Amino acid sequence: MAPPVLITDKVKTDIAKAISEARKTPLPADVFMEVAKGIPQGKTVVRLADRKPDFVRPESQHVLIPVGYRASISFEEQPTGLVRHLSVSVYGKPGDCPTPPAVRMIAQEFGIECGENWNDVLIWVEEYELGYFAINVVALDPSQPTETVH
Repeated sequence: MAPPVLITDKVKTDIAKAISEARKTPLPADVFMEVAKGIPQGKTVVRLADRKPDFVRPESQHVLIPVGYRASISFEEQPTGLVRHLSVSVYGKPGDCPTPPAVRMIAQEFGIECGENWNDVLIWVEEYELGYFAINVVALDPSQPTETVH
């Protein structure tokens, strides 16, 4: 069972800092396209075995959220424009994944609105370390024209 989400003033400060730092170094479109080539498209769960052996995870900023979540934020230049890429995991517990309500609450703190049916974002589960999974959410950055990311 996933832990409850506790958003304190310190967490809000850490999130603002992580967003600011991540915005300084967005993943360029050409690098994003190269990384995307190694990811099986259309899968809702991406496992380590699905990755090319030389896969290198792009850099992101991390925030620990009490009482057991880790959120990683990056910005990427994609064909639709600049997007926020948020990855949320339950740290220290292999096999656990955050619940949709926890991901939605954390995403909102990172400036990502998920829409009632998650139709305003791309979302998938990713194995980032053997037996450890994260929920990934990608949404058009609010500074971009408003349209759905496909």
